[in-house]
Amino acid sequence: MNIRNNNIHRNQLKKNNIQNIDLVIVDLYPFEKKLDEKKTFKEMIEYIDIGGTTLLRAAAKNFNDVTVISNIYDYSALIKELKSYNGSTSLKFRKFMSSKSYSMTAYYDSVISNWLNTELKIKFPERKTIHGKLKAKVKTISLLSMAYFKSKAQQRAVVIDSLVELALNVHIHRREMTRSKIQSSNRRITYVTPRNYIDLLSTFKTILVREQLDLGTKKRHYESGISKIDYAASEVGVMREELNEIRPILENAKEQTAKLLVKLEERMPHVRAARDLVQEEQLNIQKEEVEIRKYKKQVEAELKKCKPQLQKAAHALDTLTTKDISLMKTMKNPPKVIKMVMETVCLLMQLPPHKTKTKEDYWKPSIKLLNKRDFIEQLQNFDKDNIPLPVITKIRDKYISDVDFNPKRIKKASRAAEGICKWVLALERYDQVIRKIRPKQQKIIELERKLQETRDLLLQKQQDLKIIETDIKKLENRFERAQKEQVELTNRVETCTRRVKHAEILLKELGGERDLWFKISQKLSRASENVLGDMFILASAVSYSGSSHPEERKAFMSFLQRLCTARQIPFTENFSIKKHIGNQTEIARWKLAGLPDDSHHIENAIIMKKATLWPLLVDPHGLATTWIKKLYKDKGLMSQMLSEKDFLPMLETAVEMGLPFLIERVPEKLPNDLDPIFFKQAYRTSGSIHQKIKLDEREIEWNENFRLFIATELHDPHFLPTVSTKVCILDFSVTPAGMEETLLNIVLLHEHPTLEEERIEVQVQVVENQEQLKETEAHILKVMSESMGNILDDENAIAVLRESQKIAKTVAAKQELAKSLESKHESLRDGYVPAAIHGRVLYFVLCDMDWINNMYRFSITWFKRTFHTAIKSAERKKDVEERVGLICDSVNAYVFRRVSPALAQFDRLSFALCVCIRFLEEKQSQNFLTTQEIRFLLTHHDTITGADGEDEISEDDDEHEHQITHFQNPAPSWLHYEHWSLLNTLSNTSEYFKDLSMHIVENVEDWERFHAISNVTTAKVPGYPDLNMWQKLLVLKCIRPDSLIDQGTEIIRENVGSAFLSQEKLNLKRCFKYSDSATPLIFILSPSAYDPAEMLRKLSGTMGRTLNIIVLQPGHEDVAEQVIRDSFKFGEWVLVENCHLLTSWLPHFENLFEEILTRAKEEGEIHEDFRLWCSSEPSEHFPTLILQEGVKMMVESPTAFRQNIIDSLDIFPFYDAPKIKRRKSLVEELQGPTEEEIRQKAHEQLLKRTAFGICCIHSNVVLRGDYPGIGWNCPYAFSPEDLKVSFSAIKLLHSGNRSINFESLRYCVSECLYGGKFNDVSDSNLLHETVNYYLHDKSPIYVTDDDNASISLSSNAEHRSEWKVPSNFETLKELRKSLRAYPKGDHSDVVGLDKSAVLVKKKILAHQVLHSIMLFETEGGHVDTLNAIPSDSKIVEIVKKIQSTLPLPMDETLHLAIEKNWPLIDGKPQNAILQQECAFYGIMLSDIRAVLKKLLRILHGDVNPTPRDIHIMDEIKDGIVPIEWIRAPYQTPHSLWSFLKTLKLQADYFRNWVYKSFPSVIWLGAFVFPNAFLTSILLERVYRDRISPKMLCLDYYPLRSISNSPKNSTQGKYYISGLFFESARWQWNDDGADKGMLIPGDPIELYQPAPIFAAQAVLKADSINKNELNVFKCPLYKTFLRTGRMSTNGQSDNFITFISIPLRGPNQNPMAWRFVGTALILQIDSEEI
Repeated sequence: MNIRNNNIHRNQLKKNNIQNIDLVIVDLYPFEKKLDEKKTFKEMIEYIDIGGTTLLRAAAKNFNDVTVISNIYDYSALIKELKSYNGSTSLKFRKFMSSKSYSMTAYYDSVISNWLNTELKIKFPERKTIHGKLKAKVKTISLLSMAYFKSKAQQRAVVIDSLVELALNVHIHRREMTRSKIQSSNRRITYVTPRNYIDLLSTFKTILVREQLDLGTKKRHYESGISKIDYAASEVGVMREELNEIRPILENAKEQTAKLLVKLEERMPHVRAARDLVQEEQLNIQKEEVEIRKYKKQVEAELKKCKPQLQKAAHALDTLTTKDISLMKTMKNPPKVIKMVMETVCLLMQLPPHKTKTKEDYWKPSIKLLNKRDFIEQLQNFDKDNIPLPVITKIRDKYISDVDFNPKRIKKASRAAEGICKWVLALERYDQVIRKIRPKQQKIIELERKLQETRDLLLQKQQDLKIIETDIKKLENRFERAQKEQVELTNRVETCTRRVKHAEILLKELGGERDLWFKISQKLSRASENVLGDMFILASAVSYSGSSHPEERKAFMSFLQRLCTARQIPFTENFSIKKHIGNQTEIARWKLAGLPDDSHHIENAIIMKKATLWPLLVDPHGLATTWIKKLYKDKGLMSQMLSEKDFLPMLETAVEMGLPFLIERVPEKLPNDLDPIFFKQAYRTSGSIHQKIKLDEREIEWNENFRLFIATELHDPHFLPTVSTKVCILDFSVTPAGMEETLLNIVLLHEHPTLEEERIEVQVQVVENQEQLKETEAHILKVMSESMGNILDDENAIAVLRESQKIAKTVAAKQELAKSLESKHESLRDGYVPAAIHGRVLYFVLCDMDWINNMYRFSITWFKRTFHTAIKSAERKKDVEERVGLICDSVNAYVFRRVSPALAQFDRLSFALCVCIRFLEEKQSQNFLTTQEIRFLLTHHDTITGADGEDEISEDDDEHEHQITHFQNPAPSWLHYEHWSLLNTLSNTSEYFKDLSMHIVENVEDWERFHAISNVTTAKVPGYPDLNMWQKLLVLKCIRPDSLIDQGTEIIRENVGSAFLSQEKLNLKRCFKYSDSATPLIFILSPSAYDPAEMLRKLSGTMGRTLNIIVLQPGHEDVAEQVIRDSFKFGEWVLVENCHLLTSWLPHFENLFEEILTRAKEEGEIHEDFRLWCSSEPSEHFPTLILQEGVKMMVESPTAFRQNIIDSLDIFPFYDAPKIKRRKSLVEELQGPTEEEIRQKAHEQLLKRTAFGICCIHSNVVLRGDYPGIGWNCPYAFSPEDLKVSFSAIKLLHSGNRSINFESLRYCVSECLYGGKFNDVSDSNLLHETVNYYLHDKSPIYVTDDDNASISLSSNAEHRSEWKVPSNFETLKELRKSLRAYPKGDHSDVVGLDKSAVLVKKKILAHQVLHSIMLFETEGGHVDTLNAIPSDSKIVEIVKKIQSTLPLPMDETLHLAIEKNWPLIDGKPQNAILQQECAFYGIMLSDIRAVLKKLLRILHGDVNPTPRDIHIMDEIKDGIVPIEWIRAPYQTPHSLWSFLKTLKLQADYFRNWVYKSFPSVIWLGAFVFPNAFLTSILLERVYRDRISPKMLCLDYYPLRSISNSPKNSTQGKYYISGLFFESARWQWNDDGADKGMLIPGDPIELYQPAPIFAAQAVLKADSINKNELNVFKCPLYKTFLRTGRMSTNGQSDNFITFISIPLRGPNQNPMAWRFVGTALILQIDSEEI
């Protein structure tokens, strides 16, 4: 390597007298810079450096001996290196500079190459060099080198190389972490993009320069302060000598000034007198000018009055025509009036008359005048202002006064004369006005002449005054100079005196400060050594960990520190963002503004401050939003939502004025229109000193003080990568530690109020004083640093210094007090920690409630208020542990009492169970479940066994040591396939239950008895007598899911008490007590909710309040707002109904509520009686603030029959206030009631009983809706409004004393009011029978002489006796009393249902509750409860297993076989059905395979997942069939693995049909279009016998057994199997014949196999069932869910047909089976197929 030691080379150098080259510095031609100057091609060629690059490469190659510098930014580094090595450089430095030189030449060449390609239009060269990122990196490296070379010289090159490598490692690490999280079930995904890497470099550059500048500035200030103090100490003696010299000179100056002052005072009176005279003259002239202007205006106003007359004259002439004038000229002896008119014209024109002996005649002059061509023009140009007075007087006296001189009369003689007459009249009126104005005009001219004379006189006086003032000015100048000299001398004396005094103060006060400043200066010098590593760690945290959870960020910070250590990057040991970067005074101020006191939130605030991007705050609990608003309130913070109308104008205002701006409630996608703001794309136009930015196609001024904050209330938003490039995402969710600290402070504040209040007060004071002290010290240092003269001259600095010393002493004293209080506080707080933990657990459960229902939102403020109230209500005990227990119980009671009114019935159970789970997890109780057991409980973990019998997939293989096994179902008759699959999964999941499957196989009878027990929750589990309640819950989920609710109830009662099981009715008065004028009350409307307005009206009437009801409508928003404003001003109540119907107004509603909150804090602004009520269905648009601050009440119609009837009495008619009756006489009393009175009373009783029957119908339909599938086949929503309308129908149909027409009333109720909502035939029939039962003249309701009359539809006499018809309908009180005697609780028998309906309801409720808890544990963000999600390899294994489980594809080969074996021919309609089914399954299987293929590509990292893909994977993991796999009209009630098994059986069924033979038994459940197959049976008969299909029907009859011969199926008879009875069973007679009967279903097993049915197309006249008197038309459905999509015929596509079943048993009634909900089902469980 050492070429210089080569003797040949050395000899050549010596021979040619050449010295060794040790240093090469080259600054290449600025080729890239010249590109921007738009030079020609020839000129650019000249800027290509040739020798420079060659020299750089040659020197770089010989780095062993030569130092090469290629960048001007490295000069300072070279100088330091030369100084450190005595004029030489180290090998590491030369290597590093060699590398930079090659980078420079490579970049330089790439710029030239790309320019040439562009010029030559070569789009695709053989080699393309990309240099953009390289350029950024070169600049960054240069910056790093400049920054670092201020540190230790021996580490330079190592640090630079390590930092560049470190940045890349950090990016790769975070990218891999994100990819591993991408499959996480429902956690927030934060993408790592190239923008993060760029932000890392940019942020590092920014904060490094800023930190170095800050450190340097601070150090310079401290050093300057020290030097100024030292200087002041040395100047004290000099100042005292100067003081003695100045004092005599000052006395002489005072004497000279006094003499000049005397002369000045003698001359000033004359000047003042002259000046006053001139001013007086000026004022007089101004007054005269005002008067003249005023007089002019009056004259001009009078002149305006003349204009109408002139206009009339002109208009009159406009009417003259040549024809009219010619006509008038032809008159030899015209009428008198025409002569009169022309005489006036001649007079005006001053034409002489034609005189005769007897008279003067003007007609001849008139003819001459008329003959003139310009006659009209002469009239138009007539001089109106100078008419001689005698002329106008004569016209006025002689002609105008004549009654005939009238245009109307003259018009009859001549139209031309009429116009001239009008003209003359107008001139006469104009002359009257103008003659009055002329004198005034002359007066104005005279006044203006006199005014001008006065002005000339004033000008002369002003010139005389100016001469006098000039003399005085000279004297004043002499006086001022003397006075100034005196002041200067006085100031010098005072300055010297002050300096001496200040020097003594400075030296006295800053004696200790100087030493402290010196230590700080040394500390800042040491801090500079670690600044590079510290800032890199901070930049990495800012760029990558903003959205991280606390634990994730902590792990990332540890990773960064390990990397820095491994690469020898100096950094502060145990580096902490809060400790080493945060300004402690600023942090304290943040806390006072509402920032939670935990490290995570403080770090977020620091990151927000340091980040180069605007912050996007993920703030589901409103903490950050509240903090920002309070922190920036005094700085003019503006806040808006994207949806508000004035959003853009407000944003533009904030940008231009430099105000902070908060965008609230942003969605997951940010608008692209705001990209210029997000990316800060400000620019400066030519000639402008201000920067501009383009927003919404408008150019606005950019203010550097503008600050933008963005907040979202979404819990776990899924921001796409584009969002991450625009903003810095920060997670401000409440942390457990922060919430626990807050609640602990509340407890201590209540238990030890004096101490806690003292501590808080001292903390506030300390923060304020520390902040003031810091500002004061900074001000002192700045003043001392910036002072160019003597520090002793700065009065402000000395005053601030003295004040700072006082503050420092005060702060020190208060800090000592705070420390003593803190020590005492810490010793007490530990005992109350359990209470804070208890409250924290409850709060986070409440926070997760909105995953179930968006309206379940509770603010921290609300919870803290409730928590505090609960503490106050708890019983006092001296023992801390006992007191804490009572506090926890009180918190439980208060929280549930205030939360439960807001929750739906089953959500209360979910909430209580989740509270139990969280408490047990917190305590780490042994009587709980493992993580995997919880996961099993909350998700669908069924399994599948392949055809070859191999084991199922388990997601937990690596977590259990026992062998995973799968046993065959030992008892399929009572143990369903899915239940057995769950039992196997439980055995393979839980260590405790690892032998469960084997135990069931070996003890089948014991388990069958256990399964058949009615109250299974109290029974012992076979083989597991010591199970805790939670373990038993797992077993019951597998074998008796209907008992999960009962078991859950026992768990709640055992763990948190019976208070959490309360299901009391909504108490409006109690909820009202929880409110105040600033607390809204929200009615959450369920689908079957009643209108709460009526209930609210009653409450307002009871309390004497005025209630204003606002029904929101588009266009009435302003009215609504005004009503609310008036209400809170006058103390009224206002109800805003149906807020969900006008979502566009809700943002304004929230702003209005914020105004209410603000005013409520100011005494007297809001009336204390004001209440804001609102109602809304669950809506994501409903204002979060109102939800969090309000008292929420769920409005549900009661489903219990008894409660529903009792509630209906609130709107029950026919019980109006009694009318005042005439008092009867004694005789009338003795005679008794009259016939009319008897008839009237009987009619009223009949109406009341009819109304009661309507109440029974309503309660019946509502209660049946609580049993989905059995009560009603499809879901329907019924509300009290239906009941009200029905009551109105009674009044309308039977007004007066008309008798009741039951047929009309039944039609109205069953077809219109209630029946109009039904879309299922079976449901409609059931409603008809229900209405017929209650509204019929033979109904038990109208039977008065039968004590056993019952409203129950049950066939059980014992049950019917509990629901007797009330005997007394006289008064509402008596009726209510009778109804309260009815049984409480859930009684399905009253509507005709049996016990199986209750089981169905419990299963559905259990599913809803478990699903809600799963949302709690996953979406709610409870860490590791479900242990995240299986690894990628396990998911891949599951997907591959699904692929292998799918049936063979129905490809082209299969369709060719169909065409060959089953062609489309007449008489074989089943062949068309086969083609249709195979085509459908083929498409469906193809779609599923495509989805699975894409999932594998995603899991292998080849494709980025979409939200839809992630959702599909989540459903697969949870054992749910993805909705994307199901094509209409295919339906499945199964979970994933059961679905796959069923799908395989269905596809194989048709495959066997295609390749083998027509099936002897039809499995109708395999058909996607079963109705089509049943129709094909009819069509076959139509083709065969050539008869009309209208004459045919399908006959069904059950068979005990059939022949397997396919011959039977070729003669129109088909055997249908695979059907199941729901809520019934089939029992064959013992005689062996094909006779059987329906019997009630099993109370445990809801679904029972139905017999094989023979289906045959027969003539309607030959139907087998036509002679059966008792036939039940049993509906047939595809799945047990019964409900489905609405088809074109208005029916649910789940419904297939009716199958007539004869009822042969005793007391068999079709109505009873319909009431029970009996139906036939095709698909219930793949094991039963």
